[in-house]
Amino acid sequence: MLPRVVGLGRAMEMSMLGDAVKAEEAYRIGLVNKVVADQSLQEEARNLAEHLATMPTGALGRIKGSLYSSFEADLETALETEAEGQTLCGFTQDHKEGVTAFFEKREARFVGR
Repeated sequence: MLPRVVGLGRAMEMSMLGDAVKAEEAYRIGLVNKVVADQSLQEEARNLAEHLATMPTGALGRIKGSLYSSFEADLETALETEAEGQTLCGFTQDHKEGVTAFFEKREARFVGR
């Protein structure tokens, strides 16, 4: 997985040399998504978790599964999996809530169904 994130050359270097990677460099090469100060780590993590909890969890699960399975699938299979997920998510209560909230110009209240 590491070579897909940072490239083969960097993955070889990191794996063979074992040198520490500074936070800014880890962010620059895509090894981490965000760099935060030590004292704000818990707050940042909590904010992210709370934000994710307000989202349609079923759709998030399908996205996660599709992305992971795409590593072992050809393009056609990956696109079929994505289309299937989008279709199934279109029949959920969360989808209906999202569309309704959009037209009512309010925040959606997803329930995971």
